[in-house]
Amino acid sequence: MRRSGYSSLVVLYLLATVGCGDGVDNTSIETFIGTWKYSSATNTTVCAGDSETSPMTGSLQIEKGTSSDLVVVDPECSIKLDISNNVATAQAGQTCTQRPDDQTAIDLTFTSWIFTSTGETTMTESGTAKASVTSGGQTFPCSMTVTGELAKL
Repeated sequence: MRRSGYSSLVVLYLLATVGCGDGVDNTSIETFIGTWKYSSATNTTVCAGDSETSPMTGSLQIEKGTSSDLVVVDPECSIKLDISNNVATAQAGQTCTQRPDDQTAIDLTFTSWIFTSTGETTMTESGTAKASVTSGGQTFPCSMTVTGELAKL
């Protein structure tokens, strides 16, 4: 029995298109891209048993990524994010070093970092990271937890 030419074309088309694209709706990406201002957020840091919670202010910039769907752009600590539906999650294994002054280095390892779109101009942020703080020749193990709400500017 001879195979139909049409079914061969359909099979070739399906093989050629399976896996094409990044699987992310461009609308989802566009929802996250832009400048976001903290409307309500806190950063809790625990070092050697001492806990300090402080408000987060300012803004952050999210752009389309090259090796990820998105990237939180920061001169010292950019975070690569991948999107699934309305959630942008940090890629595993990311680290960075921040230097708040000449004597201090903070090495961060992100354990979980999530941005959730709650509307076209609102999102939440929640994240945890391990930190190693070196200051004055001493190193302290720390942890950091961030929770907050942001509004798109």
